[in-house]
Amino acid sequence: MPQHPGSSLPDSSASGVQSRGSLDGDRGFLGSSVAEEAARLIAFSLDQEWYALDASLVRGIEPEMEITPVPRAPDWLLGVFNLHGSILPAVDLRPLLRLSQKGPLGSGLLVVFLYEGNATALRVDLVDEIYELPWSSLETQASAGEGEGAELILGQVRVRDRLIGVLSVPALLRALMEG
Repeated sequence: MPQHPGSSLPDSSASGVQSRGSLDGDRGFLGSSVAEEAARLIAFSLDQEWYALDASLVRGIEPEMEITPVPRAPDWLLGVFNLHGSILPAVDLRPLLRLSQKGPLGSGLLVVFLYEGNATALRVDLVDEIYELPWSSLETQASAGEGEGAELILGQVRVRDRLIGVLSVPALLRALMEG
């Protein structure tokens, strides 16, 4: 897959990766023929809870590196870091999902994703694997329940003994822009 010069981030315009439509009306997440396509989800843990992102958006997984704090930043913004010459924001989902406070810095992973030209990194505890599941296995938010941070969850899937919350990237980015 072609990469941006001087970066480990692939050039999505040359890769054939296309934005997809969404189950919840947001553009750019899921395919229009949702029932026919398999979802490719990369699963990760935060505070022993499991979440997932659309794997086509993920551009890399990096060990947590030095993150420079930003003065007066919201509690979800850990700071910024340099990834192969690109300065990226490092986001902690815990405050947005109403989870306990983050563990010690330097002990996690950074999941770098690209959405509508914006590269962002999510700090996570552990990355599990990529699951390929039929979209029909997604329990949409109306049936998955409501609670703190529920607006960021598109729905849930059950894999083996885990219930995995599938993040709505458009909703996540809206929350980051508002917060």
